[in-house]
Amino acid sequence: VVNNAIYIMEGQGDAIKGGVNGNLNIKITELAHKTFTRVKNDLKTSINIPYTTLVLGGKADIPTIDGVKIRVNIPPHSDVGTTLRIAGKGISIYGSEERGDMLINLGVIIPKTVTDEQRQLLEKLEAM
Repeated sequence: VVNNAIYIMEGQGDAIKGGVNGNLNIKITELAHKTFTRVKNDLKTSINIPYTTLVLGGKADIPTIDGVKIRVNIPPHSDVGTTLRIAGKGISIYGSEERGDMLINLGVIIPKTVTDEQRQLLEKLEAM
């Protein structure tokens, strides 16, 4: 179903004494999810991964709306803000067995502290 959809159940509402039952109107209000944002039948989410995975590529485990995790490939040389599309992991399409896609926006984990050795390696990399 979609947000703000109204479903009418004819004859299922209240009636005045001696009258005919009215209709029952049901309005759907979609609640926000803490991890996913819905865009039609697609779900958007963001993950933060290490800088090395953005540069070298790798894999990341991503939670789905179904409560299970899937492993996705992160292509080498991915930029922060790159969006990966995982087909069929979005919302079920009303009246169909198909599903939308999951869109994963890539971010980077910035360490809060680094060791002296890590700092030296980062400075060496920066000088290249």
